Amino acid sequence: MKTCVLTCLFSVSLCFSQDYPLWFIRQGDLPCAKTVVGYVHASSYRDSAAAYALRQAETTYQRQALMKISGSQSFWATEAGTFWMGSDVKEEYDTAAHAALVPIDTVTVHGLVLVLASPTGCDAAQARGVISLKGRTAPGWTETLPRDAMNHYAVGVAPEYFYEKSSWDEAERLARRNLARTVCSTMKSLQKASLTEAQDIRYEELSVLLQDYHVRERWFDAGKKLFYVLVSMQRD
Repeated sequence: MKTCVLTCLFSVSLCFSQDYPLWFIRQGDLPCAKTVVGYVHASSYRDSAAAYALRQAETTYQRQALMKISGSQSFWATEAGTFWMGSDVKEEYDTAAHAALVPIDTVTVHGLVLVLASPTGCDAAQARGVISLKGRTAPGWTETLPRDAMNHYAVGVAPEYFYEKSSWDEAERLARRNLARTVCSTMKSLQKASLTEAQDIRYEELSVLLQDYHVRERWFDAGKKLFYVLVSMQRD
């Protein structure tokens, strides 16, 4: 009996809710010039958690304002498949700068405190509702990137980790890495062939400035246990 109870409790702790603030899922639809979201693990001191989430939003704002992504990664391609060999890609942004943001809304959902903030404030009353993703069809951008003449787009996808915050963080990190690749990347290849097999070692080099990129949408696929983040940046 004890084993059964422990198992059930553990299963519940890993089951993420599918209800989110509308502004968290469709952040790009807000009638604001610029918004960012900060999120932290909820605690018994809600005000302290909200203040910390706002600081996280300020860090996100600085990161989105101007970030350099540079480095390289390599892959080894054989007839058996392609294998990742390693990466030294790094991200640099101004950690000393401070952005004075105005909190617009604060919501606590399934263990996270989410804060929506903007440098100028914003009337986001129509986006303060809650949206349930349960039973909804995944948006098209989870399969095919949007295309237009004004913006670069990229998607980051992360698995379900024990802490939901880690999944959203990883999805956004991968989204901005992919955005950098969309803007500019250099590929080099070293090929070797014999009578029995062919090998190809590929090097990808990045040195890109991301300036004023935005999170447009987020999505959680409960069936696949995957977290998606769509980002965009205006073309030069």
